[in-house]
Amino acid sequence: IKLKNNFNNLKCFNFGLSNKAKEHVVFIPYFRFLGSIYYMITYTFYDLIELRENLKINFIFKKNIKIKKLKIKLNKFNTFKNRIDLVKLDVNGHEFNILKGLKKLILRDKPAFILEELENIRKIQIFMNRYHYKCYYYDVNVKKLIQIKAKNNKNLNFYFLQKKHLKLI
Repeated sequence: IKLKNNFNNLKCFNFGLSNKAKEHVVFIPYFRFLGSIYYMITYTFYDLIELRENLKINFIFKKNIKIKKLKIKLNKFNTFKNRIDLVKLDVNGHEFNILKGLKKLILRDKPAFILEELENIRKIQIFMNRYHYKCYYYDVNVKKLIQIKAKNNKNLNFYFLQKKHLKLI
């Protein structure tokens, strides 16, 4: 991946993260407009049925949207020289596998995590509790983070933080 700007602290790698190295099938919606193809990358899903359901909910002109099946390379996290303080994950259902693959990073850097997740949040909470993370959501009414103690389906974004992160807020 070649970036237009020269960022000294940003590196792009041509692979995704998981709990083990493998190839994985993903489904990417796209549409044609005025002779060009536009890929809807943010709607990439690992599950074709889940993608179709999501497209039904979010788009009026579904008939114009096609779906491309691709194989992508996934790697387990090794290490980076630099410290990582924040990880944002929004990978449509693969969050748990990525977190399992980030154990070394969690132990070394103890970053804050922001996850967009609907399905596996309870399983993720149990996993992250092992590393002294608590799960929070942001309540817009009271304008603060609230710890989640039970199953919570009304939120989409979850924050996994340790005590040291809370001191910075």
